[in-house]
Amino acid sequence: TILLLTRAQRARLWLRGVDWGEVITLAMLAALLLWAGVRAALPDIGAWLAPQPQLIYIVPTAALPTAPPATLADGLRVVQPGALTFPVVQRHVADILTVSEDEIAEAMRFALLRLKLVIEPSGAVPLAAVLARRMPAGLQRVGIILSGGDIDPPVLAGLWPAVDAAAASPV
Repeated sequence: TILLLTRAQRARLWLRGVDWGEVITLAMLAALLLWAGVRAALPDIGAWLAPQPQLIYIVPTAALPTAPPATLADGLRVVQPGALTFPVVQRHVADILTVSEDEIAEAMRFALLRLKLVIEPSGAVPLAAVLARRMPAGLQRVGIILSGGDIDPPVLAGLWPAVDAAAASPV
């Protein structure tokens, strides 16, 4: 999941933790195409990278170092830093933001009810940051690439409290 934010001549790419080179490459390409308005061809993307984007990492608070991480965002339950992603984080990440489990669940509900999209908890993390107003002040545009529909039905159903059907009936 990537959240792309632009401010003046700068961009901020929000990445979630993945440790596969192909996924990282495709995620960055998707973010660059979103940033370029999708009308730019691959050779033109380099022109959009001046100055270089600033990376901001978003993680669920419950995925921070614990043994084992206990977060709704199962795709972000990282036991140890990735061999590919950790050096990128060390070198390029300007800030790390966190979102709560309640904020992740609210983002998933928002996506389903307002956007008509089923997104997995890990894919909801950047949306949770936007809805919780965690972005830096002064942003002019926000673009989010929502991904992942790999959610277990009990997790999806658990986003809403149980309702007694008889009590909820209007008759």
